Amino acid sequence: MSQTFKIPKQTDRAIIRALDTIRADLKPLMAFTIEVQSHDAGQSVQLPDANPDKLESIKFILDKDAQIMPLFHLKASSHAAIRVQRVPDQITDNLITLSDQAVINQFPQDRRSQIIVTLVSSACQYLKTADVDASLSGGSDSAWTRYRDSQQAILSSLEQTQRAILEDFTRKALELETSNKSRLEVREAELQQHFSQMQHTLTEEHQARLKKIEDREAEIVKREKSFNTKEARYVARQEQQNQIEEIKRWLEGWSLTRGTRSKRYVVSALYAVGVIATLVLTLLFSYQTIEVFRIAAIDLSKVSWWQWLLLSFRPLLSLAAFITFLIYFIRWSSAWARQHADEEFRNRARVLDIGRSAWLLEAVRDAQENQKELPSDLVKELSRNLFAYTPSAGEGDLHPEAISEILMQGLNSLRVKAPDGTEVEAKRGKG
Repeated sequence: MSQTFKIPKQTDRAIIRALDTIRADLKPLMAFTIEVQSHDAGQSVQLPDANPDKLESIKFILDKDAQIMPLFHLKASSHAAIRVQRVPDQITDNLITLSDQAVINQFPQDRRSQIIVTLVSSACQYLKTADVDASLSGGSDSAWTRYRDSQQAILSSLEQTQRAILEDFTRKALELETSNKSRLEVREAELQQHFSQMQHTLTEEHQARLKKIEDREAEIVKREKSFNTKEARYVARQEQQNQIEEIKRWLEGWSLTRGTRSKRYVVSALYAVGVIATLVLTLLFSYQTIEVFRIAAIDLSKVSWWQWLLLSFRPLLSLAAFITFLIYFIRWSSAWARQHADEEFRNRARVLDIGRSAWLLEAVRDAQENQKELPSDLVKELSRNLFAYTPSAGEGDLHPEAISEILMQGLNSLRVKAPDGTEVEAKRGKG
């Protein structure tokens, strides 16, 4: 049953693809595997079912399109159904089919004949056994021989023509390469020169821009220092303005605290109770005295002074108490109102003094910024009587201390010399 065929020399990749095609034809009937020997005395490698020529372990051999693998097998189980064997000393290789009876026994009984026929026919078809038979058969003067000779002559002529074309192409390619190389060298020199000029120009521009950036950074640092100073002054001004605005708002809604108002209410209520009570008692006692005289029908001309005094004692006493309470209530209210007015004027004077101190501080800052010094006399005059408000007393409340305050108003000290040479100096207290 074994058969041996001659097949033309083919690359390792072509034989593997042919075996894969044969296996695909036999796949509906039975499963086969492909096994190759990588090189002489090399290890056998079983190829995968999909893309057997892509296996990494033999890919480097197949990429060379070489004819180096000595053996190729298409196996059924562990027996070779087809074997392709390299024959180095001949112009053809050997194809051996069904070399062993054991492989035939592996085929299913009902499909054995179909598998054998498909196997042999596919092997002969894809491994090109007919090409070897056609090239080696005949040598006499026959139609086939003449056809073959004419075809060989045509192939020889085509080969010579191809060789001449290749030589001419190679010569022109070398000439073109030499011409392109010279042009490229000239162009490279021009580009190198242009690059040098551009590099020099860009370096100068870069240096100029760096200098501008450094100058700008120095100016920015200078402005930043000035801005920090001005910002601090601005913040100080804003804080001063906020303080002035806060004091103004406080003055607009200025009033006593709840505890002070409650104490004032208590005192006012006590005064009101005393005035009303004494007034009621005065009216009551006067009415009772008049009723006593009317009921007794006494002749008023015969009443002694001490009797009038006894009868009028209670009304007079209650009237005196009423007048006392009323006078003290009026004086207390007047003193309270005067204190309120003095405090209000003092607060307004403080607002003015805050404004004056702000302007004085601005003047000092401007002088320091311009590296100048304000005259001490000017600073003294501008700061005179700051936060030294003294309320003026009423005419009815003048006393020796108030007179001294009037005399020393606007003065820090006063020196008086007596005729005997004694000197007395009075200074305004601070607080």
